[in-house]
Amino acid sequence: MPTSTSNKSKVTKATLLDAYIREYCLTGHRPPSIYAFCDAMEISEGDFYNFFTSFDQLEASIWKDAFDHAYHRVNNDDELAELSVRDKYLTFAFAWVEVLKERRSFYVLSFKHQWTPFPESALKELRSHAKKSFGNWIEEGSSNGEIERRFKVSDHYDEALWINLLFITGFWMKDDSVGFEKTDAAIEKSVNLGFDLLNKGSLDSALDLGKFLFQNFR
Repeated sequence: MPTSTSNKSKVTKATLLDAYIREYCLTGHRPPSIYAFCDAMEISEGDFYNFFTSFDQLEASIWKDAFDHAYHRVNNDDELAELSVRDKYLTFAFAWVEVLKERRSFYVLSFKHQWTPFPESALKELRSHAKKSFGNWIEEGSSNGEIERRFKVSDHYDEALWINLLFITGFWMKDDSVGFEKTDAAIEKSVNLGFDLLNKGSLDSALDLGKFLFQNFR
């Protein structure tokens, strides 16, 4: 039987996450129940519920922690503070993949049947968290002129960076090249394209053309 008293000091968020990932990778699927998971760890269900209410919430935490690890590598590094927003996001994207590599077996196994690399529960929480974080960079870029302010369109720039993160993650999960070289190239190309569109230039030309066509051929 679980012995919460003797093991209580051992139970932390990190130990739960590590045990869950290990169990998932060994069996190829989620533990059958929270009870079974806690029994294998020799803790009580109460110890689990001190940190999470479900496996969905636990998995969402794994992704959020991975994001924070990569984001803070960039945002909290004084040496990177002077980088352009484009280069900050580019550095983040490479850091993101490096963080995922540490537990690649879990990420690929857990979500291999999803159309997106994240399950619905993790997707919802991570999307909100990521967009809020990206919003800080977008505001910085808009203030210094690196990112073009556009009526209404600017409100969705954080979504554009989120979609780019989805693309990078999905590409990496399917990448079988040595050292994930193809993912490195995909990051470079997708981030550069994304920020080209956020700058004044190609998108503005497309919007101008669309406006012209609408005004003259409606």
